Amino acid sequence: MSEKEHTIEEQVRLSKSLLWNLQQTYFEEEGIAAWSKSKVPHFITSNPFVANAYAQVVLGYCFDLISNGVELNTPVNIIELGGGSGRFAYHFIKRLQELMEAAALNIPFRYVYTDLSKKNVNFIKSHPYLEEFFEAGKLDVAQFDAVNDNAFHLEYSGEVIDANEKQLPTVVLANYFFDGIPQDLFYFKKGKILEGLITLKSKEKLMPPINAEALPAIDREFHYREIEGGYYDDLILEEVLKQYAQVIEDGCSLFPHEGIRCINRLKEMVGEQLLIITCDKGYNQLSDVKQAGEPSIVTHGSFSLMVNYHAITQHVINSNGIPLQTHHGSSNLAVNAYVYGINTCPHTRLAFKNAVDNYGPDDFYIVRKALMRNDQISGNELLAYLKMSCWDADFLMHCFSAAMEITQGVSIRESLELNYAFCKIWDYYLPIGEEKDLDFHLGMLYYTMNYYEEAILHFNFSLQWHGPTDSTMYNRGASHFCLGNDEKALEDINEALRINPQYGPAIELLKSIERGERALP
Repeated sequence: MSEKEHTIEEQVRLSKSLLWNLQQTYFEEEGIAAWSKSKVPHFITSNPFVANAYAQVVLGYCFDLISNGVELNTPVNIIELGGGSGRFAYHFIKRLQELMEAAALNIPFRYVYTDLSKKNVNFIKSHPYLEEFFEAGKLDVAQFDAVNDNAFHLEYSGEVIDANEKQLPTVVLANYFFDGIPQDLFYFKKGKILEGLITLKSKEKLMPPINAEALPAIDREFHYREIEGGYYDDLILEEVLKQYAQVIEDGCSLFPHEGIRCINRLKEMVGEQLLIITCDKGYNQLSDVKQAGEPSIVTHGSFSLMVNYHAITQHVINSNGIPLQTHHGSSNLAVNAYVYGINTCPHTRLAFKNAVDNYGPDDFYIVRKALMRNDQISGNELLAYLKMSCWDADFLMHCFSAAMEITQGVSIRESLELNYAFCKIWDYYLPIGEEKDLDFHLGMLYYTMNYYEEAILHFNFSLQWHGPTDSTMYNRGASHFCLGNDEKALEDINEALRINPQYGPAIELLKSIERGERALP
């Protein structure tokens, strides 16, 4: 490093670095904008395909609870840690209900969205699309600090979930979660354990208060010092650490001690009958841990680290839990499940095998990226992908031009299939204030298919979420015109021209109406 660089902090234990304070402050201040403004990636873990995979595993777990003699008379709490945008919650609730309906089951459940940010919790509480779930008792929210808190204070029902309450079977979901809470770093060399220390420097002097926006300009380096005696006051953590010292001959590794402590507190709060499903960028295999090297801190609005799932799995095994993992490595996303408190879990194992291991979220994301590079797609290919993805709205918007060509001149059968797909996509979509306007896209596709009433419905939703534009007003007006409602058509066309007096399509349609012509120009 250059001698001119300014030291921000020097040789600090990684888990005590100010990086984590920057992380927490960032999410508290940004709220939903962290996702709606595309600052923090979230599609990879918050899409309907992942929700479908999780819902199948959760349903399998419920079957195993029943097989083990557990009566599910009260709702199974499904608690999401670090819920963020809320999209995963919406996808999951929808999908779990759909699977239960398909199987003619009525297992009661309550989804508990939690997040560190009060702004995010308030956003979820006030979202109109989620109101029905709150009223039905299927959704609640809680602000929760996974590092420090020992209870979930539910804001809608007023209930508290902690060690003092009746403990019920619980599912915990944690996506892109363990990568964002404090971790330690160790270097292992010939049986010795060295503590990893981080130094932060910048080429320009950063004036306090330093915020997360400065992260790309901060240089990082690691130093190591030998540990004398025990490191943690937790014997289980010490046991995993000592196991690493025995098997890693020469190398460093992140150690998710706060993630493991969080799991221990969750077991105390909710009881031993617990299923945890988690996915993140991380390592499942010891061979990957050995080859990882010094951690790379990835910045994206906030920052994140890889997750050492192998260490978490060792803790689960040492705690008499049942780990479920894929038999292969992961390119983008490692998915793991941990089962506690029941002797056998064949249904959970089978669901995990089918929904995650055979072809799971990581495989789906790889295939999706490949398809996103292809500008051409046929109608059958589009429908097949949409069904496989469990109705991926982002993909439809990505290939919108091709979809518009597909919808022109379709047969009655094809139009019915596309209508079903568009309905499912819309049903699974939770708007969070992004610039992308799904309803406008759907309105245009319906308009091209001559489904004018459906087009108007989606243009109305577009206006609700994104406000009026010349294009939205014109196309809604054109839809009214095609239905023979010239009065409403004129209102919309005039509004389009008020927004943009030079908007050509509106000018031409206005002339057609004034001439009494019934065909679109």
